This record gives sequence, C-alpha cells and structure tokens, in this order.
Amino acid sequence: ESGNDKLPPRIPAIELAAEHFGEKYARRFYSEWLTTDRLLVIPPLEEFRMAAEMAGKQDWEGAREIWERYAGDRFGKLAITACYNLALDAEIHDKLNDAGKWISRASALAATYHNRKEMELVNSYQTILTRRREEIRRLEEMAKP
Repeated sequence: ESGNDKLPPRIPAIELAAEHFGEKYARRFYSEWLTTDRLLVIPPLEEFRMAAEMAGKQDWEGAREIWERYAGDRFGKLAITACYNLALDAEIHDKLNDAGKWISRASALAATYHNRKEMELVNSYQTILTRRREEIRRLEEMAKP
C-alpha cells in the first residue's frame, strides 16, 4: 500500500484548498463574517402574512409581488410597511441602492402620516443600511491594489 492511497481525489482537494485560501484572503479585509437579523413587518392582513411565509421559504419573488401591490400611495399606512419590506428584500439580494430608495420612500410616507412608531422602525433600518453601505465602501477601498 503506497502513501498516495490516502490522498483525496484531485478535484475535491483543489476545491478544498481554494475555499481555504479564499477565506484566508478575505479575512485580510474583514476578520469575521457577521450574521445579522432583520425584522420583516407583518400587519394584520392575510396577503402580508402570505408574503412573509413566502420570504421565509426563500420565495422572495412571490413576496415582492405582493408588497409591490401595496407600495402605492393609495394604500396609506400599508404602503409604509410594503416599502419597508421591499427595502429588506432588496438588501437580501445585495441591491443596496434599491434598498435605500425603498426605505426612503417608506420614511417619506411615515412622515406624511405622522406615524411615530413606523418612523422609528424605518429610521432604524435606514441607519443600518447606511452603515452597511459605508462598510462595503471601506472594504472596497482596502481591496484596491
């Protein structure tokens, strides 16, 4: 029995090495991956409950379709929630500019309806998005040669 019998197959070994060195290289810029929680808002409306269920099952497209139906001005306070959830959807899909647009719209609607509770929630999420964009910009600057 030769010593080569204990080596893993070539392709899995290359994949494993690439993963290891890729993670090691990424740690040069960011020492630890962070897991964050986000709050999905579900008003007492069946369609929003269904959208939340879809999002929970990773059917973000189906959830997005429902929220987009309620994002218009004519839905009043429900539009705030729809825009907030659409911002979350955009962030989940790494579309931070879109997320910023949706959360700004939610903020404007919350101001229009003088809804303090929703304004606090929207402002909190807006701060999170701003910090995330700043962190990404910082990391991109560090990665430049």
